[in-house]
Amino acid sequence: MNNILQNNRVLFVHRSVGNNILDAWEGTPNSNMLVRKEFNTFGGDDAGVYDFDLGINNGPIKKIDKLSEVLLKQSSFDVVIFKLCYVDITRDTDVADVLTSYKEKFSQLENLYPSICFIHFTVPLKMNKTSFKTHVKKLFGDSRIWEYADNISRNRFNQGLRKLYAEGNQIFDIAKLESTDESGKECCFKYKGEKFEVLCSCYTDDGGHLNRVGSSHIARELDRFLGDL
Repeated sequence: MNNILQNNRVLFVHRSVGNNILDAWEGTPNSNMLVRKEFNTFGGDDAGVYDFDLGINNGPIKKIDKLSEVLLKQSSFDVVIFKLCYVDITRDTDVADVLTSYKEKFSQLENLYPSICFIHFTVPLKMNKTSFKTHVKKLFGDSRIWEYADNISRNRFNQGLRKLYAEGNQIFDIAKLESTDESGKECCFKYKGEKFEVLCSCYTDDGGHLNRVGSSHIARELDRFLGDL
């Protein structure tokens, strides 16, 4: 077993899909996660993965600000994993503005805490809720296909995030994993000649949260990713 995290203190900042992943990660055979702890039990030098559920989805920038507040009080972490929720990026999001603020705020954190390795999740996806009307709109070139709009914004954000952190090993690409099924087939849709990733139906029961198959898939890949750091 590769216990790369044996002596590390890892803060996992997340919301509901993060709980799906952590639950499955704990049950992954021979995983690198030796122990999962609640963030409020942080014990200084105690190694482990500290579960910091933000408790509310109030937007990407406010979540980063919350992380900043936490690190001001307790910065003795080796790794900080930061994951937004799919509801943080929607059709109403100014993606360019959020990406700019995201980069600025994390650059400040990296300068303040140079010993911490910051890992960024791409934003999780959802399945597209389509109907007969969706196909009619697409056929006639309607630009107002709301069923696609949220995932298009998530794809735009993820494309920008990948560019921001292209160097190094700072991105865990959950979106890519969620949009690739167990056979390796890509789950996507095309709109105006462009391809966009979506959550594969085999990984979810409600269209957004991960089911047992999806949770196990992401947990295994996260464990492998962190083991290679």
